[in-house]
Amino acid sequence: MVEIFPFTSRKLKNMSSGNERIQMNPRELQYEVFNWLRFPLMVLVVFIHVKAPSVMLNSSLEGIGVYDVLRRTISIALAQVAVPMFFFISGYLFFNRLHDWKWSVYLDKLKKRCKTLLVPFLLWNTIAILTVLLALMRHEGFQAAKDYILNHDLWSLYWCSHEWAGPPSWFGVTQVMMSPCLQPLWFLRDLMVVMVLSPLLWCLFRYLRVWGLLLLLFCYVSAVPLVLGITMTSLFFFGAGAYMNLNQINLPQLAWRYRYVVWFVAIVLLVATIMTVGFDAQDNLKISWVCPFFTLAGSMAAMALAVWALKKGHRIPALLSNSSFFIFVAHALLLEFSYGIFKALLGSGNVLMLILRYLLAAFLLIALCVMAYWLLRKFAPRLCGILTGRR
Repeated sequence: MVEIFPFTSRKLKNMSSGNERIQMNPRELQYEVFNWLRFPLMVLVVFIHVKAPSVMLNSSLEGIGVYDVLRRTISIALAQVAVPMFFFISGYLFFNRLHDWKWSVYLDKLKKRCKTLLVPFLLWNTIAILTVLLALMRHEGFQAAKDYILNHDLWSLYWCSHEWAGPPSWFGVTQVMMSPCLQPLWFLRDLMVVMVLSPLLWCLFRYLRVWGLLLLLFCYVSAVPLVLGITMTSLFFFGAGAYMNLNQINLPQLAWRYRYVVWFVAIVLLVATIMTVGFDAQDNLKISWVCPFFTLAGSMAAMALAVWALKKGHRIPALLSNSSFFIFVAHALLLEFSYGIFKALLGSGNVLMLILRYLLAAFLLIALCVMAYWLLRKFAPRLCGILTGRR
């Protein structure tokens, strides 16, 4: 996504054919795992947002169960792993050089994040606001665009213009989720907030040690907000990454050591998640209490899978990895375009058309974003650097 991979991808060294073992120290392998996961996780982020026909509204179609299971598996279950892992990696990397707290290092990190996080956040959200205004002027006239501005102050447009219900807590309280005008940017917003709160996390782990992490874990799985205004997903997974760094725990290596147990548990929880989540009649997402546990196991399973891929020499093309942040910020602006194309071409006459619409809309979004990134980097590298935080 963003600010989670400041290093350049390194080549694997001394790989012997027919042998899974490669000459790479655990720390190198850990960073390679983080780098390898960038693009696959971003594909899942796209599937979270890709438009797809509601199962409830098309319940009379023959074979709808196949489409329903596919959509649940990718967009709800598997996709639950993507954003939490980005928070985890961000937290791990942010706490480099902060084992012994130094305010100078912390402030220097925040200064750099202004360029790599805050500037893209403001630019892309501004682009989204202008896009909304142009669409309103085109379809409803100037007055509609004027009313939109009058009904939304700058704070809401850049912080909380969209609201939706989060998962209910174990105590029956439903947290209200909020995002800026460009909805996926809630990730950057929460990421900047938890980075500012990093001194509190350092103190939490310094004095409570593992109990501090368990406190965050309980609040995450129970959906009880510990800090109002940001998600427990951001606080727990960023904090978990920080904890692993502060205690020199190599999670990818640990996941690989117990890979068969991790994969088995993740598959069991994946099936349970698919069976207990879905969409209501208004196409609103319904999350079950199983999801947080699958997210935890699925994150470990994804790291073990990345280690396996690296040991086998399977690489992600540099263009795809490098375009991950651009895909993250740009794909939401193209959702209607991609959905409209395949809706017109395929319709919804049978289950095969529904599946094709769902899959092809996501793949087209990804392809368009990668192509746009390549063109920008080739013909307007300065602009590309500004839009992607100088990556």
